[in-house]
Amino acid sequence: MEKRMLMKSLFFIVLIVLFLFTICIMRTVFLFQNTKIEQCQSSDDDYISDSRGLSKRLSEAIKFKTINVGFHDYDREAIFSFIKFINQSFPVIHSSPIVSSEVVNNLSLLYYIQGRNKNLKPYLLAGHLDVVPVEEVYWEESPFSGLIKDGYIWGRGTIDCKHVVMGILEALEFLLLHGYQPQRSFYVAFGHDEESNGLDGAQQISNLLRSRNVQLEYVLDEGSLVLDNLIPGMSSPIALIGVTEKGSLNLELKVDVTPGHSSMPHKETAIVILSKALSKLEGDVFPSLFGKGPEKEMFEEMGYCANFPLKMIFTNLWLFKPLLIWNMKSPVMSATHRTTTAVTVVKGGTKLNVLPSFAIAQVNLRVHPAQTINEAADYVKNIISDERVNLTIISAHPPHPVSPTNTFGFKMIKKSIRQIYNDSCVVPNTLIANTDTRWYLGLTKAIYRFSLVRITPKETSRFHGHNERISQKNYIEVVNFFLHLIKNSDASPEPVHHHEEL
Repeated sequence: MEKRMLMKSLFFIVLIVLFLFTICIMRTVFLFQNTKIEQCQSSDDDYISDSRGLSKRLSEAIKFKTINVGFHDYDREAIFSFIKFINQSFPVIHSSPIVSSEVVNNLSLLYYIQGRNKNLKPYLLAGHLDVVPVEEVYWEESPFSGLIKDGYIWGRGTIDCKHVVMGILEALEFLLLHGYQPQRSFYVAFGHDEESNGLDGAQQISNLLRSRNVQLEYVLDEGSLVLDNLIPGMSSPIALIGVTEKGSLNLELKVDVTPGHSSMPHKETAIVILSKALSKLEGDVFPSLFGKGPEKEMFEEMGYCANFPLKMIFTNLWLFKPLLIWNMKSPVMSATHRTTTAVTVVKGGTKLNVLPSFAIAQVNLRVHPAQTINEAADYVKNIISDERVNLTIISAHPPHPVSPTNTFGFKMIKKSIRQIYNDSCVVPNTLIANTDTRWYLGLTKAIYRFSLVRITPKETSRFHGHNERISQKNYIEVVNFFLHLIKNSDASPEPVHHHEEL
């Protein structure tokens, strides 16, 4: 009897497995593969080649040491000199009757390009003029040399983000030189202190636009990348468009105790108490929030580009989601679906034979868009669960709202990317860093963060790291991406069916 019941149970389990497998196969088979669209070619009339001196001008731009050390602490003379260089390098832009330019708060730039159709809502392309400091001793080449070597342009700012600044200006200069006047008006905004939250730059530009009652069709700022080899088994380059941005929460953890002589130590010194608390704050201590942000749509969109068996997994997340989350263990992938913690500063102790009276640590959290700042802070407090550790919020910026992917702006960005890389898989994602877009949130609900920098996950360490560089080929692609985006954005925002090839 028991054997018969066991066999019966096994039979039903096999039936259920076969049924689920059949559903997965059917969903996979009927999901069409992305078809390639026409890619821009060097023979096209509107293709911008390096014969126009693109690499040379970016190289010159890198030589300006527009270093931003911290809040309100940046090299004003270098930024001013960079602005003079921009004015001299793009004479058509600065003499065109359809372009108005102004300097905001002494060092930020705002351009308005007048379109012919006033019924079309304008958009905004953004970047920033400043760069982070360098540790020159660790660089293979001088970080402000702008050296062009072995097909690469070297230097701080080549991928964060003077390539965006110069790329937009090169595309606009070329179009205006050839008599182009857009249908749709647009703005170009370059803040000068993005690397310290944009308080003096993008915030002031935003205030100016708000005072003029400007509403935008979409905003595109620097952001996510085009990554090769992001997921093993995916042959297509994956272009990640940031549709939201993680929040930033900086906490201070402090332990205060009675000091004393090291010959009569307490059971736990202030440093030991703090260390035990910090040991609980590993990078993936927060639970997965997969599906509560754009990560579910990101993988579903990858299903249109992937081959079997990845296509089956991405197409059937209702079944394979736990397996996918389990495999998302790398720092980059883990950060996409949870709040992360990083202990970055620790202080304590004054002398070898003195018990410290206090110990302090600072922790940086990047908060998932499905979580609030207070929820993240409370979670840390509960994880530590030690009343001797006092927690204080140093600063906080909430996560950004998730911008939709069925908007005109997203579709035009996607189309422009695929005109550069027609085999690319363009998907939404969460930007795990922070940008100037925080200041433009009230101007539109369609805000996107993307940089056409094509690299591998291992090469992302160049951002704010040593040996920052961009290939000349990639930079030419950046320029042509912006050219196509400007031209594509002239279209009227008519409805486009989901997954229609643009």
